[in-house]
Amino acid sequence: MYLQEFIVTYGVTKLERNLIVSCCPDKLEGMHKAIDIYQGRSYKLVRSETLNNIRVFILSAKYGLLKSDTMIENYELKMDEERSLELINQGSPFELEGEVYVYGGKNYRNVVNAWFDNVTELVGPNRGIGDHYSALKQFIEKNQNIGRLPL
Repeated sequence: MYLQEFIVTYGVTKLERNLIVSCCPDKLEGMHKAIDIYQGRSYKLVRSETLNNIRVFILSAKYGLLKSDTMIENYELKMDEERSLELINQGSPFELEGEVYVYGGKNYRNVVNAWFDNVTELVGPNRGIGDHYSALKQFIEKNQNIGRLPL
């Protein structure tokens, strides 16, 4: 079977998908991987699942856009409008290919939308924190790794 036929038959795609999650105030003390330092509900959900073909990034108020395995220290800084404008003006530290999904408040979404094309905001219909979390949970459930390859 040719690769193109395999892709069409089994729905495999080369398109990269990137999930950017906003930082949160609940953090571990000391230095940790970015994905581990944040202790909010959204991070517990993201860490609990193996995502299929999704690269996870963190948008930190202090450090900017981070790969999930980047080591960072605990900090206290909130993403306000001024900080979001600073990050927008700095530009993204790296390019992201493919689809970009963002989970976070308005200031975080503004930064990501300024940096990248093809952004999907994971927000609920009523735009409350519970709706946002539900949108993230649906995204996670849709992209879970089932742990096996098609035969």
